[in-house]
Amino acid sequence: MIIPMVLVLVAFTLYYLVISRPMMKIWLPAVSAGHPRRIALQRLAGVFFLGILPLAWLLATKPFFPQTTGTGPISWSHTLPAILLLCPVMYLTGYLASHRSGNRKEYPQIRVNKWNGQLLLFNALSWAAYLLAYEFLFRGYLLFSLYEAGGYWPAVGINVGLYALVHLPKGWKETAGAIPFGLVICVLTLHTGNILTAFLAHLTMALSTEYFAIRANPDMQFVSKRRS
Repeated sequence: MIIPMVLVLVAFTLYYLVISRPMMKIWLPAVSAGHPRRIALQRLAGVFFLGILPLAWLLATKPFFPQTTGTGPISWSHTLPAILLLCPVMYLTGYLASHRSGNRKEYPQIRVNKWNGQLLLFNALSWAAYLLAYEFLFRGYLLFSLYEAGGYWPAVGINVGLYALVHLPKGWKETAGAIPFGLVICVLTLHTGNILTAFLAHLTMALSTEYFAIRANPDMQFVSKRRS
């Protein structure tokens, strides 16, 4: 049980170190915090440290079985109801969050005034890549490794605890919110046997939060095309 926990903590430590303000000033010294290039670098760092690096470690240290990371065959009789149940709830969560002024200060992460189709597509795809890596590590490798080693509730409890812990840099509100979300996601992931529900629910919440935050921000607007 120790090795998966250590790997998660090391992966997130490296990730937060790379995207820290001092390091970002080195990588992109003339780019502001909310610039698309900076957000792209942050999400690419997440893909590498939370997805590619752990996967490479797994492939190098032992035989890789998709079922042990929640990436095996999908049982749609279990997974589809879970998706249809949770994703609308996450969409509603994003809508309600947009009405909080504090949320609009944090989201969207890309801080530009005009959002066209190209930027929306980039935002969605980069979020998807980042969250796929995130869920592979957390609700995939970590959760299933803990479940195999210690059983159902120890796996869920440790996973939720670590999930809340890595949210500490984002403030106490997101840390507290990570607990119920993490609990539901873990239960549904073990129920379905794969990370698809976790990934789609997380992605729905991220994209809806940003979409409604843009709509609620008087300084931001959607535009049909870039003006010359």
